[in-house]
Amino acid sequence: MTTSERAPHTAEKGRPWLAHYEAGVPAEIDFPKVAVDELLREAAKQWPDRTALVFFGKRTSFLQLDQAADRFAHALRGLGVQPGDRVSLHLPTSPAFVIGFMGALRAGAIAVPMNPLYMPRELSELFAQVAPKVSVALDVLVPGLRGLDGGALHRARQSVAACPHRRPTRRPAHHHQHRGKLPRLS
Repeated sequence: MTTSERAPHTAEKGRPWLAHYEAGVPAEIDFPKVAVDELLREAAKQWPDRTALVFFGKRTSFLQLDQAADRFAHALRGLGVQPGDRVSLHLPTSPAFVIGFMGALRAGAIAVPMNPLYMPRELSELFAQVAPKVSVALDVLVPGLRGLDGGALHRARQSVAACPHRRPTRRPAHHHQHRGKLPRLS
């Protein structure tokens, strides 16, 4: 009998948390061996209009998210990002982070999330270890990043990255563009 067939779970040597799983929750699962961004691509094909993200009441569909990740990957390649390069993401939990993460993966880069609240001393140590080719940050965080990476810093604007639906290639005549500002993150 495999671990996933036991119900309820009993603690195994080296896996004591299994004793706390509820009945019916498998200890192990099978998952597809595909890149994470491919899961997004498949979701966009299967459920293009379903909501993928909600941020301050604004919804982003799987298709919008997929297209935004493609645009961001293209922008990173335009900045010279090559497969295997590191892209540091200094973004709060937001659509901008998801787009940055997925876009970096699609560009073949290694996405390196960093806490946007890190102080310059902490960032200097991390930059020495990670050596990102490009850094992506909210404009309010850029002053804290200047001088840390020898000029490889790229300034990304929150409004474009966080709201891909505001810049579609085509828009139906009846569609009204949302012109509100995003809340200021402080």
